[in-house]
Amino acid sequence: MAVAARTNSQTSRKGWRPRKTSDARLAIDIADSIRTHAVAGVNKSAWDYTSRLELIERVEALLGR
Repeated sequence: MAVAARTNSQTSRKGWRPRKTSDARLAIDIADSIRTHAVAGVNKSAWDYTSRLELIERVEALLGR
């Protein structure tokens, strides 16, 4: 079975919802992405990923800004 077919059959089940993540984990992921882009010479900010102020504050704190 192809990966796409398996994924589709898993996500098309009745009642399926994507796994939720915490704000802390999301902030870490965004900060890591911003750092990775910076190494590649691309300037990104937390505003490129979210408009939630509390999440942006967490990301800025992780980046030391």
